[in-house]
Amino acid sequence: MQTLLNLVRTTFAFLMLITIVVAVHEFAHLLTALAFGATVDAFSIGFGAELFGFDAGGIHWQVSAIPLGGYVSFPVEAGAGIVMVDSLSTAAQMTIMLSGVAMNALLAAAIAFILRAKYKGETSKYTMELDMGGFLIWPFIKGAGKTIKNGQRYFWWFVASTSLDLMVFNMLFIFPLDGGRVWMLLVYDVMGLQIGNMAAIIIGLVVSFIIMMPLLGKLARPLMKYVRHASLVNEDAAQQRFAAMINANREASEESDRRWKQACEELGIDPKNADFDLPPRK
Repeated sequence: MQTLLNLVRTTFAFLMLITIVVAVHEFAHLLTALAFGATVDAFSIGFGAELFGFDAGGIHWQVSAIPLGGYVSFPVEAGAGIVMVDSLSTAAQMTIMLSGVAMNALLAAAIAFILRAKYKGETSKYTMELDMGGFLIWPFIKGAGKTIKNGQRYFWWFVASTSLDLMVFNMLFIFPLDGGRVWMLLVYDVMGLQIGNMAAIIIGLVVSFIIMMPLLGKLARPLMKYVRHASLVNEDAAQQRFAAMINANREASEESDRRWKQACEELGIDPKNADFDLPPRK
């Protein structure tokens, strides 16, 4: 039962995490598109069938059935009063496309800053290795009004880390990622190359894996390091706690083996063929 509860809890936390990170990313696209005067049809949290929504500011806001992020919907055909994104300047289009990754960086930095300020000087009794199923603890799971701050703290740390991962991934020149769309603009609008779309996409892939991935890793490393340490786990203390847990489990196992052999000897039974449960320790 506990394993099932951990699975449900972890799945719910993962879905919520992805929704937060992607929704913030997409909301940045929405804001910059509106700032440049582009027409936006809809903003959705989640994918699939619409659960509920409303219209405001000329945009349809909705929550959809599959909680795996979100999206911004732009018009696909020009019309009266409609400003298409591709009709904007190249700089404006690039800004819209890169705003999502910029927001992911800001989100990660903001979460890390808040965690460092709130938990300054504290260490957590949880680590991701020891409590993968418990980085989000909700009151309705653990009991009304009871939460584990360390679990929530690790959830937000994980949100920040995932936000950075999404930032780096989306900056690769792989179409149709944001970086891939920027690459297409660079190829056709900035460099003015006369090559086919497939050739541009293949070149973008090569550039991504040979140049962009190492470069982005170096550029993002300081921020990743800052976010990583935002968990504020004293690594030495965490290792000591982990070693203590391992030793305690080993000692418990040795004690169990000792009691097993003792019980078998008292009953005159070969331990290899014994089939009974030890009585609980008093």
